Amino acid sequence: MASNPRRPDRVAEAMREEIATFLAEDVKDPRIVGLVTVTGVDITRDLRHAKVFVSVMGSPTEQASTFEGLASVAGLAVDQ
Repeated sequence: MASNPRRPDRVAEAMREEIATFLAEDVKDPRIVGLVTVTGVDITRDLRHAKVFVSVMGSPTEQASTFEGLASVAGLAVDQ
């Protein structure tokens, strides 16, 4: 069975939309105070790993707090 070369792109876009919705509607972490925009998702061809890119608006203190909250929500370290 031949794999679809566009599938990772479609999955990445679907993930971007779901993560953005989750952050906008479901996250209740008080540290996430800045405006967070999910700008993109890079996903490996085998769909095992993804890197999510975000943009955070606000003061440097708000940005730092928001990144701490995002790291807590993700359960992983967030690279700035």
